[in-house]
Amino acid sequence: MEKNNPNVLEILTFVGVVAILLLGVTGNLGSKGLTKSDLDDVVKSAATQPTPTPTPAPAPTPQPVQVTKVDKGELTAFYDNTFSEGNQGAKVSIIEFSDVECPFCQRQTNNGTLDQVMVKYGDDVNVVFAHFPLSIHSYAEKANESLECAAELGGEDAFFAYKKALFAKGGQPTMDVIKAVSTEQGLDVTKMEECVTSGKYAQKVADEMHFGRKLGVTGTPGNIVMNNETGEFVSVPGAVPPQAFDAAITQFIGS
Repeated sequence: MEKNNPNVLEILTFVGVVAILLLGVTGNLGSKGLTKSDLDDVVKSAATQPTPTPTPAPAPTPQPVQVTKVDKGELTAFYDNTFSEGNQGAKVSIIEFSDVECPFCQRQTNNGTLDQVMVKYGDDVNVVFAHFPLSIHSYAEKANESLECAAELGGEDAFFAYKKALFAKGGQPTMDVIKAVSTEQGLDVTKMEECVTSGKYAQKVADEMHFGRKLGVTGTPGNIVMNNETGEFVSVPGAVPPQAFDAAITQFIGS
Protein backbone atom coordinates (compact mmCIF):
# COMPACT_ATOMS: atom_id res chain seq x y z
CA MET A 1 0.00 0.00 0.00
CA GLU A 2 1.31 3.47 -0.86
CA LYS A 3 1.99 5.95 1.96
CA ASN A 4 1.04 9.64 1.70
CA ASN A 5 3.92 12.20 1.40
CA PRO A 6 3.84 15.62 3.18
CA ASN A 7 2.66 18.50 0.99
CA VAL A 8 3.61 22.16 1.07
CA LEU A 9 0.78 23.12 3.43
CA GLU A 10 1.98 20.57 5.96
CA ILE A 11 5.56 21.92 5.69
CA LEU A 12 4.35 25.51 6.26
CA THR A 13 2.34 24.41 9.26
CA PHE A 14 5.39 22.71 10.71
CA VAL A 15 7.54 25.83 10.21
CA GLY A 16 4.87 27.95 11.87
CA VAL A 17 4.80 25.69 14.89
CA VAL A 18 8.60 25.86 15.17
CA ALA A 19 8.45 29.68 15.05
CA ILE A 20 5.87 29.81 17.83
CA LEU A 21 7.97 27.50 19.99
CA LEU A 22 11.03 29.68 19.44
CA LEU A 23 9.08 32.77 20.41
CA GLY A 24 7.88 31.07 23.54
CA VAL A 25 11.42 30.14 24.53
CA THR A 26 13.18 33.44 23.73
CA GLY A 27 10.36 35.86 24.58
CA ASN A 28 11.05 37.93 21.48
CA LEU A 29 12.41 37.55 17.97
CA GLY A 30 15.61 39.38 18.58
CA SER A 31 16.90 38.00 21.86
CA LYS A 32 18.77 35.17 20.12
CA GLY A 33 19.50 37.03 16.93
CA LEU A 34 16.46 35.56 15.09
CA THR A 35 14.47 38.18 13.20
CA LYS A 36 11.05 38.13 11.55
CA SER A 37 12.84 38.45 8.22
CA ASP A 38 14.74 35.25 9.00
CA LEU A 39 11.50 33.39 9.65
CA ASP A 40 9.97 34.76 6.44
CA ASP A 41 12.97 33.47 4.51
CA VAL A 42 12.55 30.00 6.04
CA VAL A 43 8.84 29.94 5.13
CA LYS A 44 9.52 31.07 1.56
CA SER A 45 12.26 28.47 1.16
CA ALA A 46 9.97 25.69 2.37
CA ALA A 47 7.20 26.82 0.04
CA THR A 48 9.46 26.57 -3.01
CA GLN A 49 10.71 23.06 -2.26
CA PRO A 50 9.32 20.47 -4.75
CA THR A 51 6.86 17.93 -3.40
CA PRO A 52 8.49 14.46 -3.34
CA THR A 53 7.24 12.11 -6.07
CA PRO A 54 5.41 9.08 -4.58
CA THR A 55 7.19 5.77 -5.11
CA PRO A 56 4.85 3.22 -6.75
CA ALA A 57 4.25 0.04 -4.81
CA PRO A 58 5.97 -2.99 -6.39
CA ALA A 59 3.77 -5.19 -8.59
CA PRO A 60 2.73 -8.50 -6.98
CA THR A 61 4.76 -11.52 -8.03
CA PRO A 62 2.70 -13.78 -10.38
CA GLN A 63 1.77 -17.05 -8.69
CA PRO A 64 2.59 -20.24 -10.62
CA VAL A 65 -0.27 -22.50 -11.71
CA GLN A 66 -0.24 -25.59 -9.51
CA VAL A 67 0.16 -28.70 -11.64
CA THR A 68 -0.51 -32.30 -10.57
CA LYS A 69 -0.21 -35.51 -12.56
CA VAL A 70 -2.38 -38.59 -13.10
CA ASP A 71 -1.52 -41.97 -14.60
CA LYS A 72 -2.18 -41.85 -18.36
CA GLY A 73 -3.50 -45.40 -18.46
CA GLU A 74 -6.09 -44.57 -15.80
CA LEU A 75 -6.96 -41.37 -17.67
CA THR A 76 -7.51 -43.26 -20.92
CA ALA A 77 -9.76 -45.79 -19.20
CA PHE A 78 -11.77 -42.91 -17.74
CA TYR A 79 -12.17 -41.23 -21.14
CA ASP A 80 -13.36 -44.49 -22.71
CA ASN A 81 -16.54 -44.33 -20.59
CA THR A 82 -17.37 -40.63 -20.86
CA PHE A 83 -18.88 -38.26 -23.40
CA SER A 84 -17.03 -35.26 -24.78
CA GLU A 85 -17.69 -32.23 -26.98
CA GLY A 86 -15.17 -30.75 -29.38
CA ASN A 87 -12.09 -32.18 -31.05
CA GLN A 88 -11.57 -35.75 -29.83
CA GLY A 89 -7.84 -35.41 -30.40
CA ALA A 90 -7.45 -32.15 -28.47
CA LYS A 91 -4.24 -31.70 -26.51
CA VAL A 92 -6.18 -30.28 -23.57
CA SER A 93 -9.47 -31.43 -22.02
CA ILE A 94 -11.59 -29.67 -19.46
CA ILE A 95 -13.20 -32.40 -17.38
CA GLU A 96 -16.39 -30.97 -15.88
CA PHE A 97 -17.35 -32.91 -12.75
CA SER A 98 -20.95 -31.85 -12.31
CA ASP A 99 -24.16 -32.29 -10.33
CA VAL A 100 -27.48 -31.67 -12.13
CA GLU A 101 -29.08 -30.24 -8.98
CA CYS A 102 -26.15 -27.97 -8.10
CA PRO A 103 -27.14 -24.32 -8.77
CA PHE A 104 -23.54 -23.39 -9.59
CA CYS A 105 -23.34 -26.23 -12.12
CA GLN A 106 -26.60 -25.02 -13.59
CA ARG A 107 -25.13 -21.53 -13.87
CA GLN A 108 -21.97 -22.78 -15.57
CA THR A 109 -23.94 -24.81 -18.11
CA ASN A 110 -26.63 -22.22 -18.74
CA ASN A 111 -24.04 -19.45 -19.18
CA GLY A 112 -22.23 -21.56 -21.77
CA THR A 113 -18.94 -21.01 -19.94
CA LEU A 114 -17.11 -24.05 -21.28
CA ASP A 115 -18.64 -23.58 -24.73
CA GLN A 116 -17.00 -20.16 -24.80
CA VAL A 117 -13.66 -21.68 -23.83
CA MET A 118 -13.90 -24.20 -26.68
CA VAL A 119 -14.71 -21.46 -29.16
CA LYS A 120 -11.70 -19.46 -27.98
CA TYR A 121 -9.20 -22.31 -28.23
CA GLY A 122 -10.67 -24.26 -31.14
CA ASP A 123 -9.27 -27.73 -31.75
CA ASP A 124 -6.77 -27.42 -28.90
CA VAL A 125 -9.46 -27.94 -26.22
CA ASN A 126 -12.45 -30.21 -25.71
CA VAL A 127 -14.86 -30.67 -22.80
CA VAL A 128 -15.56 -33.98 -21.06
CA PHE A 129 -18.61 -34.34 -18.83
CA ALA A 130 -18.28 -36.39 -15.64
CA HIS A 131 -20.72 -37.18 -12.84
CA PHE A 132 -20.31 -35.84 -9.31
CA PRO A 133 -23.76 -35.74 -7.62
CA LEU A 134 -23.45 -34.45 -4.08
CA SER A 135 -25.20 -36.24 -1.22
CA ILE A 136 -26.72 -32.95 -0.03
CA HIS A 137 -28.87 -32.88 -3.18
CA SER A 138 -31.80 -35.26 -2.93
CA TYR A 139 -32.46 -35.65 -6.67
CA ALA A 140 -28.93 -35.35 -8.06
CA GLU A 141 -28.04 -39.06 -8.09
CA LYS A 142 -31.00 -40.14 -10.25
CA ALA A 143 -30.85 -36.99 -12.36
CA ASN A 144 -27.22 -37.68 -13.23
CA GLU A 145 -28.08 -41.28 -14.01
CA SER A 146 -30.79 -40.03 -16.36
CA LEU A 147 -28.09 -38.46 -18.54
CA GLU A 148 -26.69 -41.93 -19.16
CA CYS A 149 -30.19 -43.18 -19.90
CA ALA A 150 -30.59 -40.41 -22.49
CA ALA A 151 -27.42 -41.63 -24.20
CA GLU A 152 -28.73 -45.20 -24.13
CA LEU A 153 -31.99 -44.11 -25.74
CA GLY A 154 -30.65 -41.61 -28.26
CA GLY A 155 -26.86 -41.74 -28.48
CA GLU A 156 -24.17 -39.17 -27.71
CA ASP A 157 -26.00 -36.27 -29.37
CA ALA A 158 -29.07 -37.03 -27.25
CA PHE A 159 -26.85 -37.09 -24.15
CA PHE A 160 -25.69 -33.49 -24.64
CA ALA A 161 -29.03 -32.15 -25.86
CA TYR A 162 -30.82 -33.71 -22.89
CA LYS A 163 -28.10 -32.58 -20.50
CA LYS A 164 -28.39 -28.93 -21.54
CA ALA A 165 -32.19 -29.05 -21.44
CA LEU A 166 -32.21 -30.63 -17.98
CA PHE A 167 -29.76 -28.09 -16.56
CA ALA A 168 -31.78 -25.29 -18.14
CA LYS A 169 -34.80 -26.27 -16.03
CA GLY A 170 -32.91 -25.25 -12.87
CA GLY A 171 -34.15 -26.07 -9.40
CA GLN A 172 -34.68 -29.68 -8.36
CA PRO A 173 -34.53 -32.32 -11.15
CA THR A 174 -37.37 -34.52 -9.90
CA MET A 175 -38.68 -37.49 -11.85
CA ASP A 176 -41.47 -35.28 -13.19
CA VAL A 177 -38.85 -32.87 -14.54
CA ILE A 178 -36.84 -35.76 -16.02
CA LYS A 179 -39.94 -37.05 -17.79
CA ALA A 180 -40.88 -33.59 -19.04
CA VAL A 181 -37.42 -33.00 -20.51
CA SER A 182 -37.42 -36.47 -22.03
CA THR A 183 -40.69 -35.65 -23.80
CA GLU A 184 -39.29 -32.33 -25.03
CA GLN A 185 -36.21 -34.10 -26.40
CA GLY A 186 -38.18 -36.79 -28.15
CA LEU A 187 -37.02 -39.63 -25.89
CA ASP A 188 -39.23 -42.53 -24.84
CA VAL A 189 -40.54 -41.42 -21.44
CA THR A 190 -41.52 -44.89 -20.28
CA LYS A 191 -38.09 -46.30 -21.09
CA MET A 192 -36.42 -43.33 -19.47
CA GLU A 193 -38.31 -43.89 -16.22
CA GLU A 194 -37.55 -47.60 -16.29
CA CYS A 195 -33.87 -46.93 -16.92
CA VAL A 196 -33.55 -44.39 -14.11
CA THR A 197 -35.42 -46.43 -11.50
CA SER A 198 -33.44 -49.57 -12.35
CA GLY A 199 -30.21 -47.99 -11.10
CA LYS A 200 -28.25 -49.56 -13.96
CA TYR A 201 -25.92 -46.57 -14.21
CA ALA A 202 -25.44 -45.99 -10.50
CA GLN A 203 -22.04 -47.74 -10.52
CA LYS A 204 -20.82 -45.71 -13.47
CA VAL A 205 -21.74 -42.50 -11.68
CA ALA A 206 -19.98 -43.73 -8.54
CA ASP A 207 -16.84 -44.65 -10.51
CA GLU A 208 -16.62 -41.20 -12.05
CA MET A 209 -17.01 -39.60 -8.65
CA HIS A 210 -14.21 -41.81 -7.34
CA PHE A 211 -11.92 -40.70 -10.16
CA GLY A 212 -12.86 -37.08 -9.50
CA ARG A 213 -11.88 -37.43 -5.86
CA LYS A 214 -8.50 -38.81 -6.91
CA LEU A 215 -8.01 -35.62 -8.90
CA GLY A 216 -8.86 -33.57 -5.82
CA VAL A 217 -12.47 -32.67 -6.63
CA THR A 218 -14.49 -31.97 -3.49
CA GLY A 219 -17.35 -29.80 -4.79
CA THR A 220 -19.16 -28.86 -7.95
CA PRO A 221 -18.59 -27.77 -10.56
CA GLY A 222 -15.17 -29.33 -10.23
CA ASN A 223 -13.30 -28.35 -13.39
CA ILE A 224 -10.04 -30.11 -14.23
CA VAL A 225 -7.84 -28.78 -17.05
CA MET A 226 -6.00 -31.87 -18.29
CA ASN A 227 -2.92 -32.11 -20.50
CA ASN A 228 -3.80 -35.28 -22.39
CA GLU A 229 -0.24 -35.81 -23.60
CA THR A 230 1.41 -35.81 -20.18
CA GLY A 231 -1.36 -36.50 -17.67
CA GLU A 232 -0.62 -33.20 -15.91
CA PHE A 233 -3.63 -31.25 -14.73
CA VAL A 234 -4.75 -28.10 -12.96
CA SER A 235 -7.90 -27.71 -10.87
CA VAL A 236 -10.16 -24.73 -11.62
CA PRO A 237 -13.02 -25.17 -9.12
CA GLY A 238 -16.34 -23.35 -9.12
CA ALA A 239 -18.58 -21.55 -11.59
CA VAL A 240 -15.82 -19.21 -12.74
CA PRO A 241 -15.74 -16.96 -15.84
CA PRO A 242 -14.22 -18.35 -19.07
CA GLN A 243 -10.96 -16.42 -18.65
CA ALA A 244 -10.23 -18.30 -15.42
CA PHE A 245 -9.14 -21.25 -17.59
CA ASP A 246 -6.65 -19.26 -19.66
CA ALA A 247 -3.54 -19.68 -17.48
CA ALA A 248 -3.75 -23.47 -17.31
CA ILE A 249 -4.72 -23.95 -20.95
CA THR A 250 -2.03 -21.69 -22.39
CA GLN A 251 0.55 -23.32 -20.14
CA PHE A 252 -0.32 -26.76 -21.49
CA ILE A 253 -0.74 -25.74 -25.13
CA GLY A 254 2.66 -24.09 -25.09
CA SER A 255 4.41 -27.01 -23.41
